[in-house]
Amino acid sequence: MPVWSGVIAAAFFLLAPLAFAAMPRDAFLLTAAELPMNYRLHVEFSAPAGGVVRLGKGLVVPLTNGAEHDLALEHPTKGAPVLRVWTGGKLVRGPEEVTGLVPDGAQDFPDAKVSLGADFTAVAKFESSGSGTLFSKCAPTGKWVADSKALFIRGGRLVYDIGWLGTMSGGGKVDDGKPHTVALTVRDGVARLWLDGKVVAEKDQFAKPDTAGHVFKVGRAATDFAGDFTKGNIASVQVWGRALPDAEVRLLFKDGGAGASLADFAHAPARGGARPVIEPAAGVSVRAAWVQSLERADHAELVAGWNDQTREEGRKIYAELCVVCHGTKEQAGFLPTALRFTEGEFKNGSDPYSMYLTLTKG
Repeated sequence: MPVWSGVIAAAFFLLAPLAFAAMPRDAFLLTAAELPMNYRLHVEFSAPAGGVVRLGKGLVVPLTNGAEHDLALEHPTKGAPVLRVWTGGKLVRGPEEVTGLVPDGAQDFPDAKVSLGADFTAVAKFESSGSGTLFSKCAPTGKWVADSKALFIRGGRLVYDIGWLGTMSGGGKVDDGKPHTVALTVRDGVARLWLDGKVVAEKDQFAKPDTAGHVFKVGRAATDFAGDFTKGNIASVQVWGRALPDAEVRLLFKDGGAGASLADFAHAPARGGARPVIEPAAGVSVRAAWVQSLERADHAELVAGWNDQTREEGRKIYAELCVVCHGTKEQAGFLPTALRFTEGEFKNGSDPYSMYLTLTKG
């Protein structure tokens, strides 16, 4: 079969009507144990009066003037989360930044008997696309003060700071969105930083006793220092009240750390996106509701990575495939419903999901 005929067949398949009452195979119910950070919520009410959806802390999204609604919540790699709402396939709200939904997995442990002021071993497993604190021992509130301690990401790299004593940093970039494991050990005043199984920094006489009243925190430090961990997730934090031998530290990077001894402190922050709560209006019921995961991608970074080779590859794809359906400025394409390149208006919105709705619903 010629390439162009296969493309046209695929395009007409996309134009087939969808039965939204049937949950797609890649969707899951709102009762799932964990929701993705970026998702599309589909809701069908029994009447156009609809209802509302509550997201996170205090954000109420009205879903009215129609029985069928879609809500998309995305956390870009930079900036606040973005909200979009469609009613009957038409974009009715957004794109809108919703700063109140910035993910915050930070937590304080005022009663935890965790000491970073003597010999210890601490391990954190995480994924990050920005800066922020992995864990700290500092004042419950207020500013960064002497002898406060924090392990954080700055400029893409790991930094261990002891207030008014100095910093220790090493290793490659860890703000790449990939899983990493970091271990920090202190033995007789010698601090060592491990990253993904290798020692990346060491500093002698780099320890200070903890200050009375300071508390252990995950995901944040002082209000004016290091910043909260918001761009990514912290899978777990463990602390031992002693410096583990190097052989045991290496076990922490294998098989999920199964071979190491039991930690004195262990915490796995809750993960997932803001769980939506659907509240139908009086006399209205929910006929269907489910969520689908949306891919998270830094499009600015992708574009910045283009070069002569990728542009040439793109030119070939455009010339051999795209123009078959969409045509060019000089010649129409084979698919009447496909917007002509350099012409046409995306009446339902130009974001990926809006264009998907245009393809599937017209």
